Amino acid sequence: MFTQIMLEFMLIGLIGGLLGIFYRNCLKVENMIFYPIYRNILIPMAFGRNKFLAWIAYPLGYCCYCSTFWITMLLLILFLTSWESLPKWQDIVIGIIAAEGVAHLIVCISCRFLIYKHPDLDKDYLKHLHE
Repeated sequence: MFTQIMLEFMLIGLIGGLLGIFYRNCLKVENMIFYPIYRNILIPMAFGRNKFLAWIAYPLGYCCYCSTFWITMLLLILFLTSWESLPKWQDIVIGIIAAEGVAHLIVCISCRFLIYKHPDLDKDYLKHLHE
């Protein structure tokens, strides 16, 4: 039973990670549907003088990791509210950690190996900046 629950939580993490990458690409890639929100709202919020608005910009999409965390958390809430009888709270906590860990791995691997010149994780891009 525990193994099945953990696999379900990790599957939610996989879905959350993939949705986070999808959201990132729709938000940060020029000519995509949400790019105007990124360019006109999130960037000014992240670099503005208001620290609270800067803090809010990150989970709204300025930071891929932050937005993916909250996407995965919302999926987990949907998943857990669909249960008639919840598992033990300890299993829920371990499952949430597993789901968020899988989502983080999906984003990390995607940003490092699939997204060309990602400013956070592409070592060639970083090397080019220091030359």
